[in-house]
Amino acid sequence: MNTSTFYNKLNKVGSNVYPIEEEILMPSNHIYEAELQHDNINDSSVEVYTGTNLTGDPVGYTLTTPTETPWKRIIHVESSAEYIYITYETIGDQVEGDDINRLQNELIRTQNAVTELEAEVTGSIAGYTWNRLMGIRSEDLLEITTQPVSQTTTAGTEVSFSVVAQGVGLTYQWQYAEAGISIWENFTSGNAATLSVTPTASWDGRLIRCILTNGAGTTAVTNTVTLTVT
Repeated sequence: MNTSTFYNKLNKVGSNVYPIEEEILMPSNHIYEAELQHDNINDSSVEVYTGTNLTGDPVGYTLTTPTETPWKRIIHVESSAEYIYITYETIGDQVEGDDINRLQNELIRTQNAVTELEAEVTGSIAGYTWNRLMGIRSEDLLEITTQPVSQTTTAGTEVSFSVVAQGVGLTYQWQYAEAGISIWENFTSGNAATLSVTPTASWDGRLIRCILTNGAGTTAVTNTVTLTVT
């Protein structure tokens, strides 16, 4: 994501004069042309050198004034130096509608970026998107959003238990434990989000749960529910 640069505005207060030095990394074509960072400069105070504080070699330049914003200056510099340093004096900056419009546009762009980032933090179920903030992938995420609920049925009547979860590459293993016995066993056909069984009377009081595993090996266990057979 590109980051915008904003410069501090200098208030026009009384007879204040602000000394400014801009450090510029020269483009690969050795030509730099841009607006000076501040407004209302003293044209005769402009100096360009290859070192800070008017050191190094002086560099030639030209200044132009935009027709619609005469308080600004555009500087054109040609130099083979890696960096140049532009110094000048200003009495302070104008605050104009264009500044407010630019700020509003950047706020919108920032909000869009935050929204996109929020989606990545939540995790993309289909996209294996890398989390920009914490370095975790969406396939590491596993969240049970709907738990199974206890069911009551009659012997010989099919009944179903379901779980809903968010994650990538999910597998399911439904399990049961007989009433009063804390030993869990797997349903041989319990490998989907929904378990459908046709119980006998002996199943009354069975405890039911599901173990979920995602593609990254993270596991989660549902709430334990009860099957009542009348």
